[in-house]
Amino acid sequence: MINVVTWNMQGGGGTDTVKNAIVQQFFNRRFDAICLQEMTNPLESFSLREMEPNGVVIAYPPPPTRTPHALNNYFCYYKRWGVNPRCSLAIYTRAYTHDCGAISLPADLGGAGQRPMLWVRVAPHYYVASIHLSQDAPGTMWHRFEYFKNELAFLMVAGSSCIIAGDYNLPPDYIEAHHAAELPHFTFTPAHVPTQQNGLRLDYVYSDTPMVTNLQYSLAFPSDHRILNFRVH
Repeated sequence: MINVVTWNMQGGGGTDTVKNAIVQQFFNRRFDAICLQEMTNPLESFSLREMEPNGVVIAYPPPPTRTPHALNNYFCYYKRWGVNPRCSLAIYTRAYTHDCGAISLPADLGGAGQRPMLWVRVAPHYYVASIHLSQDAPGTMWHRFEYFKNELAFLMVAGSSCIIAGDYNLPPDYIEAHHAAELPHFTFTPAHVPTQQNGLRLDYVYSDTPMVTNLQYSLAFPSDHRILNFRVH
């Protein structure tokens, strides 16, 4: 079982002390994976960065002091995207691993002009991905998601499960109308609870085989998106 939180933080990780303080709260709550979208940079206290061949940066936590802090137990896996790093992706996890990567889309689905999907193997049998689909025609967005999902499945160790959480920019109504057979794999907030300030449900969770339970959402919008956290069995 793992506990996961996801949030489109709209530019946190740089000098935004309010949003960075919320990430610190995630550390204190000891989530196994913290999926962030639109994160500018890893927290400044994280250093000793190394670059993986796939362009993912691993940022090390600060060394412990006389007063240990929960963040000392986390590593940041970061994928910069775009001219403005504000649109980048990150996953903080308590597991240090080189089993991580970023999946880019092929040219027919937008190629480098579209955000990649960042993934990390956070436990022996769990792969967690942070996704942020760019707005486009719903059918195109669905095909991008399917490509990410299928590519990750190819990379995973047999018998493992994947969880893809983040900002899909795709209302559940589209999935209900066009991909009803996939609905059992998705976990949404209740229909009357939007996850984005404009009244839309855009943030949710996909899981291939495990059960997602205890989905909770922040009452406020710390950015223009709510925070979602959940448990995976």
